[in-house]
Amino acid sequence: MRSVIAGLLIFVGILGGGGTAHALDWSSFSFFATRAQAPDPALTTVPRILRYGGDSASGAPYIFKDPANPSRTIGLEVDIMAQLAPRLGGMPIFVQNRLDTLIAGLGTELYELAVTAPAMTPETAAPSVNFSIPYYTTFGQIVIRRGDPAIAGLKGLKDKTVGTLKASRIT
Repeated sequence: MRSVIAGLLIFVGILGGGGTAHALDWSSFSFFATRAQAPDPALTTVPRILRYGGDSASGAPYIFKDPANPSRTIGLEVDIMAQLAPRLGGMPIFVQNRLDTLIAGLGTELYELAVTAPAMTPETAAPSVNFSIPYYTTFGQIVIRRGDPAIAGLKGLKDKTVGTLKASRIT
């Protein structure tokens, strides 16, 4: 404690306090000579993260892994989110999830938006989920092996089993 008091007395003595009051011009010290300025807000603002869920494993061509760089996700929905997120005040971050659990991921707050065409079904149309206006529409398609003589048209599908997306509106 004595060394602190002695240090203060020496400091006051240096400033010329020897019993007489003197006004000290602090601006003569270089570290007080400039006014503090607020930093540019663009340099200090951290962008809000806007997480969006999708299924890059089954979402091609809308969302899929770049064959040249598998750590990168590309496709129409990635491009849409790159444009949409800044307009919503955020930076888009992709969160991989399976197509059949995209809606559940919204409920557990794994992400704020879901892409990869989650179908609007009675199960997914929960009160806690809002669907946007569709940004693309598609139609049912049947894909057959090229050159398969058994199926040359719709009549060739008679009595065949055709796979569809579970709970979809394709019948």
